[in-house]
Amino acid sequence: MTPKKLHRFLIEKIPSSDSWVLDDEHVVHQGLSILKFKIGESFIVFADKGPDITVELIDRDKRSMTVKKIKEVSTPALPRTIIAAISIAKGASFELAVQKLTEIGVSAIVPILSERTVKTAVRLDRLQKISNEALELSGGNTRVTIHEPMTLEECFATFPHSAFVCDGYEGDSVAIVPETAVLYVGPEGGWSLSDEAVFEQYSITRLKLGEKVLRTETAAIIGAYTLLWHS
Repeated sequence: MTPKKLHRFLIEKIPSSDSWVLDDEHVVHQGLSILKFKIGESFIVFADKGPDITVELIDRDKRSMTVKKIKEVSTPALPRTIIAAISIAKGASFELAVQKLTEIGVSAIVPILSERTVKTAVRLDRLQKISNEALELSGGNTRVTIHEPMTLEECFATFPHSAFVCDGYEGDSVAIVPETAVLYVGPEGGWSLSDEAVFEQYSITRLKLGEKVLRTETAAIIGAYTLLWHS
């Protein structure tokens, strides 16, 4: 019989004691109101970059759950750190990119304001919530940082790491991906001449993802996976 998959919840900190009162509003609401946890039921909690802690519900009230630690399992480390710098896409596309990039295992997401960016504002609280929930479901343990929107110049200054730029028309052979890298993904209309002028100021590697022109969110997903798991 296949064992039941336990629900996972991201919390701020794991206490040192073997039992504690869990009063995180999101976790309590999900556990008691949505999932209807009963006394004796088990689930998993984890903190940023920490192990999975299986706990058992031993008591409850309307605003908290008392849990007891059952076991601890370490989560495998990711092979490298990937920062995804993505031009803000319209509609739900950017939210989809945040969700899938979190599942893949990027460490940070930077909304980029390039010349052809149509949408210039994002709701960081909503994006962080989408990312946290994706982290819980996917089994990852590194909380993704969602940054304030930046221009290309600001992003290069903030993250002076090896840069890989998605390009729908030409690309270099990627022989080595360093321990930390930034993936730049352009807007729906592609990089403009002024964007290209920024790239010319830095040492970049152009990354071509096949023979078709991809949407922003598709390029971000494939590009991030390609860099993160490059052998």
